[in-house]
Order: sequence, then structure tokens, then C-alpha cells
Amino acid sequence: EQVAAELARHRAQHEETLATYRSLEALLEELPPARRERYRYPRQTLRMGIHYEQAWLAWCDEAVRELELPPV
Repeated sequence: EQVAAELARHRAQHEETLATYRSLEALLEELPPARRERYRYPRQTLRMGIHYEQAWLAWCDEAVRELELPPV
């Protein structure tokens, strides 16, 4: 179905973005404490992006269940 395909496309896009954000977060965590401190505020913006992508994925899963579509 077209709706299931569109949800699958969105889900894949948001999974990819989330993976990128998590990779960036891991890089920040590897920095020495003095350097990591400089990225305190940007990290919070990054965390917001992570929450946003997680919300999209949760919504996609919910939509599939609610619309009784095949899993994406």
C-alpha cells in the first residue's frame, strides 16, 4: 500500500538521521573533559535532534499499528 511505503520511507530517513546524531554524540563523549565543556550547549541542541528523531520513529510505529498496516 502507498501509505505503508511512505511510512517506510520516512522511517528509513529518520533512522539514518538518528544514527548520524548518535555518532556525533559519541564523538563528543570521546573528547577530553576540557574540550567537551566547550560543546555543552551544542550538545543540548544535538540531544533535541535525537529526541526529535526518536519521536518520528515512535510516531511511524504507532501509525503502522493504528492503521493496521504491515510492519515497515
